[in-house]
Amino acid sequence: RGRVRLRLRTSGSGTLSAVARAGRYRYGSAKRTAHALVTSLLIRRDRHARRRVTRITIIVTFRPSTGARPVRRKVTVALVHRRGRR
Repeated sequence: RGRVRLRLRTSGSGTLSAVARAGRYRYGSAKRTAHALVTSLLIRRDRHARRRVTRITIIVTFRPSTGARPVRRKVTVALVHRRGRR
């Protein structure tokens, strides 16, 4: 269905945001406030990302509520396409 779930560990409370790209095309994005140390972030596919994608690059940004510098991490994910599942 075009969704990617990330389980992230943070150093404290703050805001998590993620942008997924397939090459130069934007695949999807998500944003969430993290209160706990382990947070789940669900990236849904944008309506413009209709072509079949096998690999996406996700850039995750964590902005701590203490006002410290934002932390960015980049990860590449291979997508698994399942047929016939509803």
